[in-house]
Parts: sequence; C-alpha cells; structure tokens
Amino acid sequence: MTATMAHIRTQSQQKVYEQEQESGLTSPSDNVVEDDTVKSPTLSVDEQDQIINLDLVPKIIQNETFFIQERYNIQEVIGRGSYGMVVSCFDVNTQTTVAIKKCAKVFPTGKEEEMLMQNRNQKMSKNALLRQTLIPKRILREMKILTHLNHPNIINLKSIIPPPSYGEFRDVYFITELMEADLRDFLVTEQKLSNRHVQYLMFQILSAIAYMHSADILHRDLKPENILVNSNCEIKICDFGLARALDFSEDPTMSTNYVVTRWYRSPELLLNHKTVSKAIDIWSVGCIMAELIGKGVLFKGSSPINQVEKILQVLGSQEMENVKGSPQGLEFINGLPKFKKQPLRNLFPQAHEDAIDLLEKMLEFNPEKRISALDALRHPYLSSLFDEKALLLARPFDSSFEDRITDLISIKREAFDTILDYAGIHRLAGTSPIVKHKTQEDREAELQKMRSAMMSPVVMAVQEDLKKVLENEEEEVISGDENKVVKKKKKSLFSRMKKLFKKTKKDKEPEVIAV
Repeated sequence: MTATMAHIRTQSQQKVYEQEQESGLTSPSDNVVEDDTVKSPTLSVDEQDQIINLDLVPKIIQNETFFIQERYNIQEVIGRGSYGMVVSCFDVNTQTTVAIKKCAKVFPTGKEEEMLMQNRNQKMSKNALLRQTLIPKRILREMKILTHLNHPNIINLKSIIPPPSYGEFRDVYFITELMEADLRDFLVTEQKLSNRHVQYLMFQILSAIAYMHSADILHRDLKPENILVNSNCEIKICDFGLARALDFSEDPTMSTNYVVTRWYRSPELLLNHKTVSKAIDIWSVGCIMAELIGKGVLFKGSSPINQVEKILQVLGSQEMENVKGSPQGLEFINGLPKFKKQPLRNLFPQAHEDAIDLLEKMLEFNPEKRISALDALRHPYLSSLFDEKALLLARPFDSSFEDRITDLISIKREAFDTILDYAGIHRLAGTSPIVKHKTQEDREAELQKMRSAMMSPVVMAVQEDLKKVLENEEEEVISGDENKVVKKKKKSLFSRMKKLFKKTKKDKEPEVIAV
C-alpha cells in the first residue's frame, strides 16, 4: 500500500486493516507484482493503487466484518450460504430497508495474488482450475447478469459496493431490495391459494423468465427458495450464481453437477445431455407450479437416478425419440422397467383444466417439445393477465467476458472493472471494454414504467385479493369445553415477516458493532 493511501484511510479503517494484515487476512497492495511473461493485460502500479472508495467503515455482526458505507445500519442476519452472509440494513439516506450480501474472500490479495501471478504460465488440470475459479466465476456472472437485467419480477440490484482499491479487492458486497419471504415460506403455510392466485404468481414468474430468455440468459437454478415474495405479493427471482448465457459453451461433464437443485432438475440434465437450452428453466417452473397447486413437491427424488424414476412414475415410460441424454443416460433409461403414465388431472383434481394443460406442456419430457416462457404467457390459463403490448424484452446480453476469464487473476480484474462501471466510477484503465450503465435513479424510473404497463385492472384486482388472503389472521381453537373456549390468533405469513421493515436506524441489534 502506498503512503498516500495509508494517510487517506480513516483511523478506524487503518486499525482494522492493520489487525487483518497481522493475522494474515490481507496484505499491502504493492506486493502485487507485474509479470512481463503473462500474455493477458496487467495493471500498472498506479492502477493497483487507484483509490476507489474511502467511505467504508467496518461493522461487525456475529463475528463477520462488513466494510460498508456509514449510511447502512445493520439490523440482523437474514441468511447464510456457501458464499457468505446476508444482512438486512436500514439505509439512512433513503429511509428504506435493504439487503446486503457479503461474498467473503472471493479474490486473492497481497502475497497470495503475487504467487498466482508468478505461476500463471504453469498449466493446471481442468479439475484444479475448476476448484480454484468455481465460486469467483459464479459471483462474476451474477454481477454481469444483475447489472444487465432490469425487470419488476427480478431482484433489483441497487449497488455493488466498490472496494477501496484493486489491491484490497477481496470481498464482494451486493446491495438489493429486501423481500419479506420466499415461495418456500409461502408453501409451508396452511394458507390455501385459489386458482386465480396461482395464475397471478405464475404470471409474474413467467414474465421474468420470458424477459430473461429474450436476452438468451438461463437461470439454471429455479426453485421456491430463489423466488422471493413481498407483502404486495410481488414476485422477484433472485440468485443468479448459476446463470449462463445461452451461447456460452462449457464441457457438460464439468458443469452438470452444479446446475439446478435435484427436485427441479429437468430429465435432460439428469441424463447428462450435452446441449442445455431454455427448456431447463421451463421444467423447473413447471415443478414450482405443481407445488403451488398441490402444496407438495411433485418429484421428490432421493438421488439423480431416483429422480428420473420419480419423473417416469408420473409421466410414464418415454419413446426413445423423446429422451435426450448421454449414451450412458440413454442406456440407463432403456434398462428401467416400464412405467404407466399418471394423468395430472388425477394428481390435482381441484386444479382448473387450463392449469393442468399448461402444466403438462411445461413438464414435457422432451425439451424440444416443451413450451416456451412466452407461449406459456399466451396460454389460455394466463392470457387474461398477459397483455402482448406490455411484453418486456431485454437488451442482448454480452457474454464475451467469458473469453477473458481464464484464471482467478483475470476473473478478479473483470469483476473490478464491472463494479466500477456499474457505480459510474472512472477507471484509469482495465482489461475489459468500459460499459456505460444507467444510473440507479434511471433504472428505478424504468422499473416503475414497466410495473405500470404490466398492472392491468385485472392484474391489480387479483393482487389485492391475494394480499387480503395472506394478511388474514385466523383464530385457532387451542382448548375448550362446553363452558369455555380458548382461542389463539395465528399470525399470517407476512405479519410474521414484517418485523424486518419496522426497524429504524435507532433499532440496531446489540451484536452489531461499529469498530
């Protein structure tokens, strides 16, 4: 780190930085050396030390340090994952509550980066490279996709916090709108959904998928946990860590195991088909729709093999022309006993006939015959909610960055450039073309226009009806006799979740520490 940066850093930042440096968590940025033998572009010393963000302060919750702006008051932990932690924060500037996801220790710094730079010309096996770059690539792709997409039913990326400098760029912080629940919370409640309510939820999900697919982006991990809901009954698809551009070529043997949670995985993925298409997302949405109708997982396999069997037990044995998979997958299918088809009407006797018809088209075993997201919106089951004139299409997505990310160093540089571009920060140079993004205010205005276009009187009426159902607090008899009946109110799903929105900047959790 240069002397200039050390003097500019605030006293609290410097103290924490020195503590981390002593413990080996970080190292001075001037330890990163240039290697003239490396073919890909390198950053100069000036670019390494370019000061990007001086407004970060450390705040600690449950032993995790968040380097974020002072304006964000951490309230509580709302999620954990393999990448890191998600917290709810009150934004003092906007007087709103947001979610901040910290992806910890994504990129190398200091001596670790120096060693990687020195060894860049040494060949690595595919498996070793995959292990080293798997998580950073996922985070970069999520960055790229979320900065590109802007739709009322896709999680709104408000910001990616710029790091202090390239040399200190280790963690990634996504700031998004905060949602109150996900579809899994929705499904485990005893609240019954009418046919009209299922229509409304499916309309939103498929609107987002049609928009995403128009940019040739595949989500590849659609499941109830990745579909968020707020108290206005708005749906937001999230978690794009496994998403890909359709034209991106990848060795299927290296990627299949990392695609789609098993219960929502399409037959062609289970059978290791070499070609991945938009149809894999449609299959997942079909599984989710079945769950909304029946309040239970349709294909609950205990292993990939058992998952195929569960599917065939419902859809019946297939003609081989409808089976797409690897030679081993086709051989496996041939060796299975014959299964008799179960009509979906028998599994969901209460469902509307149009709902059953759409479900059958989404759960078509052959991906080439599976309905598209756009045609699903045009289907009689959803056509009363869908206005062709209000159809939202995305700009083409540029996936050329995939050719530039060959190792961990190049992924870090691409991510650094992406964050600066999205924040509108001028960068001295970089390894990728500068991308001009709309301001957050412009994105919000665009979202509002989209939302207004989608909200026809019919859609608004269904939304209001669903809100009343979800906010209803029923009384439950917990004991009683002829003379006395004791009743207890059962709080609705959103009454329980709204606590996140009631906090203010004064309501800090006691374990949150501003260092």
